Amino acid sequence: MNKTLIFYGPTGKGLPVGKIGGGERGCQRTIVLYEKLGVEVISIEKPNLGRGKWAFLYYSLITPFLLIIILMRTPQAAVHITGFYENQLFYEYMIFFISRLFGRKIVYELRNGTMVKTFSHHSWLYRKAMQTMVEKSSAVLCQGWEFVVFIKQRWKANTIYYPNYIMTSFIHPYNEQRSN
Repeated sequence: MNKTLIFYGPTGKGLPVGKIGGGERGCQRTIVLYEKLGVEVISIEKPNLGRGKWAFLYYSLITPFLLIIILMRTPQAAVHITGFYENQLFYEYMIFFISRLFGRKIVYELRNGTMVKTFSHHSWLYRKAMQTMVEKSSAVLCQGWEFVVFIKQRWKANTIYYPNYIMTSFIHPYNEQRSN
């Protein structure tokens, strides 16, 4: 069994503490869970606006190349893509597509709580990209039970209910310095 995983998602790396939110904490939790299972996790930070627009543009451009380099250096590693879909779906699809080109097993994790609504209100191309990612992934982690039901009604996919929760080690005293 392979013990290396490439994790693509927002982990908060490089962000000020006040800008780390639920998405980042959830990804940190997932990485901790993988590591407790003895999996070496290579993290690729999802580009974000928390460091400014120019940094977002820079990381958006280099991230696919960084992924390719890591895929070439870790020939057996699976890929975990944390999906926030909506306006990020096509970028996530690019990460998915590159990983598939390298023949990797992919875990696609649906987060954000609006997958069903978002899917219903987007274009045919958007829905087709989502369907492809769900059906072609080795496993789809769903943070909402309604995602599992929705997917099973439409497609053949290995869906796993993955409840959202907070690890007690992540609970810190209230920080009045958090910016809104």
